[in-house]
Amino acid sequence: MVLLQRPHILLLLIGTHQFLQCWIAFGSVNEEGQKQEEFSEELLLKTLPDHKLLAHFHFQSSAPPSTSNGCHHHLFPKAISQLVQKFRIKEMELSFTQGRWNYESWGGFDPKSSSNAKPAGVELWAVFDVPQHHIDASWKNLTHTLSGLFCASINFLESTATYSTPEWSFPPASGNVRYGTLPCEAVCTENLSPWLKLLPCRDKAGIALLLDRPSLYRGFYHSQQLHLTSTGSSSEGIDSGIILEQTLTVVLQPNSEMAIEVHASEKHIQPSWSLSSIFGKQVSGRCVLAKSSSVYLLLDRGLVAEL
Repeated sequence: MVLLQRPHILLLLIGTHQFLQCWIAFGSVNEEGQKQEEFSEELLLKTLPDHKLLAHFHFQSSAPPSTSNGCHHHLFPKAISQLVQKFRIKEMELSFTQGRWNYESWGGFDPKSSSNAKPAGVELWAVFDVPQHHIDASWKNLTHTLSGLFCASINFLESTATYSTPEWSFPPASGNVRYGTLPCEAVCTENLSPWLKLLPCRDKAGIALLLDRPSLYRGFYHSQQLHLTSTGSSSEGIDSGIILEQTLTVVLQPNSEMAIEVHASEKHIQPSWSLSSIFGKQVSGRCVLAKSSSVYLLLDRGLVAEL
């Protein structure tokens, strides 16, 4: 039985030497009996120096080790569990990116920028827990499976001309990693829809409700990622635990009608915006299956001082 607490809002201001962080939490789910699988959702909104807005969505699903052979889950997506068990994946990351990250204006050394700035098109890398002579076959089968799952041409990465075996980028993998890119792959809503279906509430409730297709794809930069980690080796009929992280990073213009050229002394002034004006939708409630739903607002200290 699942007992739900009434949604509440908690506002927490945290000052740093560069930014003031505003944290808004929409309650949490009080679970009894089903504590094995968990899901959480977060949204970070950050104003950028060039008057654009960075929106970073982060969804995390976790499944503990089990004996179900990837067949029975309450929250965790069955397709991902079976993918990990079938191809014995230790770690994998898949990204679909449209546009180019502006390092000069949007940054490149903070954790969010360095980990979420991806090359255009499709990028895939995976670490396998199989013998060396089985890795290429596992990679080929994985690309074909992902191609069907996400409605993309990922299967083209099976060619030796499109993937490599990096040695320095993934030292712990020691040859068990494969890496490939398709820079000319077009990114569209057909790739986003299967990605959203992996969420417990899909895009029908919670933070994912803001993922309006027209609003996302008219942005200056758009990157959806899927990163999964196996938390242990499968043995004696016990499946390994899995942590699945789904992130979507988008850079939008809050007000396209507002002139971006301002006086030098007013460079800290940002255009007005709201969730409904940015995404064309409003959050009507949290995903009831989420353990936590949080929205973070990161602002320049100078802007907060003016407020």
